[in-house]
Amino acid sequence: MEEWILKWETEPRVKIQVKGVENVYTQHQPFLHETLDHLIKGKLKENLYPYLGPSTLRDRPQDIIVFVIGGATYEEALTVYNLNRTTPGVRIVLGGTTVHNTKSFLEEILASGLHSRSKESSQVLSRPASRR
Repeated sequence: MEEWILKWETEPRVKIQVKGVENVYTQHQPFLHETLDHLIKGKLKENLYPYLGPSTLRDRPQDIIVFVIGGATYEEALTVYNLNRTTPGVRIVLGGTTVHNTKSFLEEILASGLHSRSKESSQVLSRPASRR
């Protein structure tokens, strides 16, 4: 009986939190989504993208090629897929040096040395202060 009461109390909260979300794990939007959305709407800031001419930033593009050096993610591929599906007249192609999954992403971090540097800095922070 107690278990049923607990479910009854928590179930409405869960429904409210995920209402309208197709998949809770895909509700995050990567930075690529915002950038492409601004590009499509002609709202890219010239100071952030100075190598594009002013008319290029204002005109709505028809073909967009995105190439991610270091690798794209499945989440970014999903973003491009959804933008292609919902934005008629615009075609976006995503490419990269690799398509990362969790394992390859973590391997890339380990290979870059960022892991060892963050480990060193955490050790420095956790050292007790010397007594004088």
